[in-house]
Amino acid sequence: MTSPASRNNRKLPPLRVMVLPIGTGALLALLFTLLLESWVAGAVVGLLFALGFAGVLVMTAQGAARKKKPTRLR
Repeated sequence: MTSPASRNNRKLPPLRVMVLPIGTGALLALLFTLLLESWVAGAVVGLLFALGFAGVLVMTAQGAARKKKPTRLR
């Protein structure tokens, strides 16, 4: 179990956000399977898209966690 302090410094997006690239990749795989008439090509395209999309989400979350600046009180 993680401590409350480590939950606040999370560097990965929540699980519900990570489901988005998997679902989109599966839909693209189905589309390319129908278009190219090859399930292998469709699976490759869907997998590459899902991995790329997930990578962008992870890098965005890490960048947002890194750029938090303390607020100034006036």
